[in-house]
Amino acid sequence: MVSNRLVSVIMPTYNAGKYLADSISSILDQTYLDLELLITDDGSTDPVTLDILHKIEERDSRVDVLYLDHNHGAGYARNKSIERAKGRYIAFCDSDDRWTLDKLEKQIAFMNQKQCALSCASYIIFNFDEQKTVGINIAPPKITFSSAAALSSSSSFALRTTANSYLFIALPPCGLWPLTSVSRARILMCHG
Repeated sequence: MVSNRLVSVIMPTYNAGKYLADSISSILDQTYLDLELLITDDGSTDPVTLDILHKIEERDSRVDVLYLDHNHGAGYARNKSIERAKGRYIAFCDSDDRWTLDKLEKQIAFMNQKQCALSCASYIIFNFDEQKTVGINIAPPKITFSSAAALSSSSSFALRTTANSYLFIALPPCGLWPLTSVSRARILMCHG
């Protein structure tokens, strides 16, 4: 059953120990509390990654981790998390991304105010090794299903809106969208 306020945050991970703890913290520390974090580990061999996942899974009941035996790719891992989602909203966050603490609160309020099913946000591109901002991606002011279909063939749009955690989907209350076979670009066109 789909929960009306719950946000299912989808996170694939693979040997991401260097950034993973900060990424997870940026989700669990949100001002919007009604969330679940669904992580699919895509066959990590890095002991740091696995240790972080085991510890956070034990500490916070909102976290659900699925461990795959071998690497299938980020799209496959995302789909495995989507299959377990219970929320009305689905958000994406890669294991090397960080969110501002009020991201979900602001984005859900915006979606409710505008009564929209999809939303994406601008984001800063930051080089953690050099500790500096290297760019910013400005979200388009409006995305329609038609424009999303046209843009989904553009790898920069598809990667920047889904892989970098800023695409949201609001499921209909009945929760009947066929999301189990969603790929990065095709998620934009679920029911257009």
